[in-house]
Amino acid sequence: MLTVREVESNADLEQMADLPQVASLIPIPRRLIPDRINTTLDVRRNLADAHIGDITLFYSIDTQALVGDDDAAPLSKLKKSLQVDQTVTMRSRITATLVDVRTGFIYLQTQTDLSETLPGWIWTRQDSANHAHENVERKAFHALVGEISRHWRDVITPLAWRP
Repeated sequence: MLTVREVESNADLEQMADLPQVASLIPIPRRLIPDRINTTLDVRRNLADAHIGDITLFYSIDTQALVGDDDAAPLSKLKKSLQVDQTVTMRSRITATLVDVRTGFIYLQTQTDLSETLPGWIWTRQDSANHAHENVERKAFHALVGEISRHWRDVITPLAWRP
């Protein structure tokens, strides 16, 4: 869930930690994550009460595997008939929001999209398919970190007005 690091590389986390005015990056402890999350307030309230951080990065990852061209059917429907010589397009979209823990102010909303065309033989073994899936998501997260870095000045400028 939220506390499992699968796509975040150490280099990506270091790049975010090195941004101006970032004191540290802290993963959300599992004990602070409610059983059911309906809004960011469900998490923010716990973080504010525990005095953990000022800004939280919420992000979701949506990855799909499609056979053939852009309008092709999802891989799950065609997996049994997939030929080794067919290509599979992996599409990963990461949507992210930087939110003030106390007020809910949204400093940044952004998304990254990444597509990669892979040979069909990758789906003949589960470990190869999992690796390809995670690799595309890692690349998309890396692009997200670049996007956050590019817009970071817009994020910290309102913070300069705080007492």
